[in-house]
Amino acid sequence: MAWVRVKVVNLLDTTEPEVARVIAPFISRDKIHWRAIQNRREAASQAIGRAIKEVCFSGLIAPSQALPGSINIVVFPEKLTPLEKLSSPQLRPIRRSGGS
Repeated sequence: MAWVRVKVVNLLDTTEPEVARVIAPFISRDKIHWRAIQNRREAASQAIGRAIKEVCFSGLIAPSQALPGSINIVVFPEKLTPLEKLSSPQLRPIRRSGGS
């Protein structure tokens, strides 16, 4: 388990009603899981994410398809501005107490 610190101000929140209303019809057309079509075409959710990235957002907030009621935060590191940050701690092995 690890943590990541993110400071991003340029996120598109696709859970906002106005944004969701535009995106929902495209997402609802894909009746099959994105992995099942991956070798044939790009899923609507992936195309929307790519479009969001291309129009200069630093990331997005989207409802989780895998865990309904949860949200995903997606960050595009190469789109971060100098005022935004993405960092993680130096990971170290866990020391076990006792004999092993």
